[in-house]
Amino acid sequence: MKYFRLLCLILLPLGLTSAWGCRMDPTPHYAYQKQGKGAVYIWDDEYSEEMAAPLSYLPDINFSRLRRLPDLAKTPDKQPSEWYPDIPLTELNTDFIVEGENTTRSYFSYHSDGRHVLWAGKLVRNPPGAPPVHAATFHVFGRFAADKDSLYFDGVRTEANEGVDFATLNEINAGASWHNGYEPEQATVLRDKHYLYLRGHRVENPDSYTITAQKSWDQRGKFTPFYPCINSPYGPWDTLAHTADRMIINGHVLDADVESFSVIRWLPGTLFIYRDKNGVKRFSLREQNAELPRHALDRKDCSAPFNMLENKVTWRKAWNGNSCETEIIPGLDPEQFHLLNGQVAQYQDRLYSVKRTVFGETYLDMITLDDPQVIIDKRFNADKQHGYLLTTSGELVVFNSDGPLVLLDKEVPREREAHTEDGQYRPNWFARDNRYVYVFDGMQLYRYATVWPLYAHIEGQHYQSGYGSALSKTGGSLVTLEGRYFHDVFEPNKNGK
Repeated sequence: MKYFRLLCLILLPLGLTSAWGCRMDPTPHYAYQKQGKGAVYIWDDEYSEEMAAPLSYLPDINFSRLRRLPDLAKTPDKQPSEWYPDIPLTELNTDFIVEGENTTRSYFSYHSDGRHVLWAGKLVRNPPGAPPVHAATFHVFGRFAADKDSLYFDGVRTEANEGVDFATLNEINAGASWHNGYEPEQATVLRDKHYLYLRGHRVENPDSYTITAQKSWDQRGKFTPFYPCINSPYGPWDTLAHTADRMIINGHVLDADVESFSVIRWLPGTLFIYRDKNGVKRFSLREQNAELPRHALDRKDCSAPFNMLENKVTWRKAWNGNSCETEIIPGLDPEQFHLLNGQVAQYQDRLYSVKRTVFGETYLDMITLDDPQVIIDKRFNADKQHGYLLTTSGELVVFNSDGPLVLLDKEVPREREAHTEDGQYRPNWFARDNRYVYVFDGMQLYRYATVWPLYAHIEGQHYQSGYGSALSKTGGSLVTLEGRYFHDVFEPNKNGK
């Protein structure tokens, strides 16, 4: 049986076609195969004509009885059927890797022949002094598992089983960004009616568990063009949380005092530096089953116009293949420097934009906001005397307004629809000031004079159909006393007023 991954055919640099533009390709995977009376674990790459050497030999395994253990995390009501089809437990090639946009991740399952338990091609063995693995009572929930005596995570015993209640056990949803259809935590943080389970370790006070903040490994900014069929995982991301008495990042309990805790520097997927009453501490975020993030490195990345390193921010002045010339932007705390897309970032009350002259020379443009409290969190942002546009081509456009701008649509279109770019879907952002009304379609701004700006309002905004479908239509139209506006189309009032 073949397992598949989505591959993206990027057809346009600025958007998508009305179709998904995806194809299905076989995914290389690991597999258990019979050898003599036992088994071997191999890397099975369907693209290669050569048989790979076994990664491990398992002579004690009864191959004829080897089965994948049922996973309670992948029941039909918890996972979309198109991603997790009903695969028979007799299929022994369900361990696989996914080469994503920002990282490569491995996905493994527990297997058993009734006497032994396997994880990632290795026998699950408990350390001396601990009860032996009990295959008959071994229950699985993603990377977490338990038998009658022990708890496990990624095939390693973590502690004694004090009574996991599998009837109420579930993963705590860490939330998913709109462009990620995959579970972010992979059963890293679980809870039942009594306890939390953090990477297999039991913790009290489950009701006090609260997510404090999240950071994507992709640090190019939320307004960077996205293609929905791109290899997954598009993330992942780090999750900082706390209970009444513990600080937790990605399921790891930090040696930290909750009351005096503060973040100094957070490089997603790489490094976490924090302070509490006992001083400054560093915590490595690198995981054994994940490569370094490709857009959140702790070293110079020539592919990125901005680099937010541990204690400085740089911008790329020149780029030639694998080498580049960078320059430090003085006086910036990298933890407060937030990329909006590949070319634009916000730092407190300033916007930084990497631009080119007509002669092709790169320069850094700095703009001070009228109102230091303005957060650039939409494609159309309003200030006291200016508007700030983030176009779908990645450019920052600043224009003067006649008095304070007022945005007329704070909810629609959402960023998800803004990236869909279906042929029949054209997003709209609307605003007014003391003299004009504005319509922004993601690329072009249209401005119209009106006799009574306060009358301007939006009609027809709605959300219909799903992501990636040409039937998606939102946006509505802008209505004034003069008529109705939609992009560059004007329909005057029928009475001519």
